[in-house]
Amino acid sequence: MNKVSIIIPTHNRSNIISETIDSVISQSYENWECLIVDDSSNDNTKDKILKLKNKFNNVKYHILPKKRGANFARN
Repeated sequence: MNKVSIIIPTHNRSNIISETIDSVISQSYENWECLIVDDSSNDNTKDKILKLKNKFNNVKYHILPKKRGANFARN
């Protein structure tokens, strides 16, 4: 079974990031990893992601040191 990587770039999306991650977690396919790349958010996106990351080992969180845009975050 191949591992699927879901890449989620985000910037100041605290209002929808929990719903987005919940959608990934609720899938029936079990062999996945979720890579969340935060493009230097300055709202409480980080707090919401860290709560979910601590519950699920296959959720990884990376913060870019300065805003670079969604395409850079995907790469």
